[in-house]
Amino acid sequence: VLRRMGEFEPARLGPESMEYTTLPKVLEKLKNRLKPAE
Repeated sequence: VLRRMGEFEPARLGPESMEYTTLPKVLEKLKNRLKPAE
């Protein structure tokens, strides 16, 4: 399904729209596993 939708990032809403979704909670939960891209 995701492959037919195209790339994930460009299809995502902007940060100002995402604040009302569960994204902040998910990012908080995963912050110890995330590393800066090099």
